[in-house]
Amino acid sequence: MVNPYMRNEGARLVRQSNRVWNKVRSSAGESPDHIHMKEQICKLLNTLEYAYITEAIFETGGRADIYVPEKLTVIEIVHTEKRESIERKKEEYPPGLRMVVVETKR
Repeated sequence: MVNPYMRNEGARLVRQSNRVWNKVRSSAGESPDHIHMKEQICKLLNTLEYAYITEAIFETGGRADIYVPEKLTVIEIVHTEKRESIERKKEEYPPGLRMVVVETKR
């Protein structure tokens, strides 16, 4: 069930100018596999009726591939990144956020 209060509270962690809801956006240098996986995840989030922000830049720093404010969850899509790189990203996010890592290769 959608919780607008939690969605709005979670969104406050993202820079206001960066709160573009439910639109798949990419950053320079993302591979086609990365973009495709992002599109698939966002399609699923739409089906589940969760709002999301892609390329979410947090007020305290850090940028998430996909952020689901209602669940205080960051989804990071990785292809060749090492575990250390993912851990560094996690440290940049606001405290209390959950991180889900999705790999593009299998």
